[in-house]
Amino acid sequence: MDPHGFAMHTQGLSGSSQKRAKAAAIAASLLLADGEQVQGLVCGEYLAHDAVAVLTDRRLLCINSRAFAPDQDSIALSDLQEVRGWIEGNRATLQVIGAGVDIVIGDVKEVETAQRFAADLRTNL
Repeated sequence: MDPHGFAMHTQGLSGSSQKRAKAAAIAASLLLADGEQVQGLVCGEYLAHDAVAVLTDRRLLCINSRAFAPDQDSIALSDLQEVRGWIEGNRATLQVIGAGVDIVIGDVKEVETAQRFAADLRTNL
């Protein structure tokens, strides 16, 4: 059972990124509201721990896999102000700013996925 539609978006990740994203994706799934649907997902690093950034129909949620106390931030889509991205070698970094929150997720191995994710976020600006 996948009430939020995570599976479709995790299938696009490499095997190593799927393993890396597993704990954070599970944590993220517990934070989504009833009916909230995933529209995109990237796996990287947030505050020095493996993490996922999840774009839903309502917000951007970023959560890492820090044991026992994951770090999390979210920005409602209506509050998005800026989306930046850059590529260094074969890794991408995304920065999303809105409502006094500045989320940076780095070490994203799926560069094309990160570019699509950023483009999807920008449609909400």
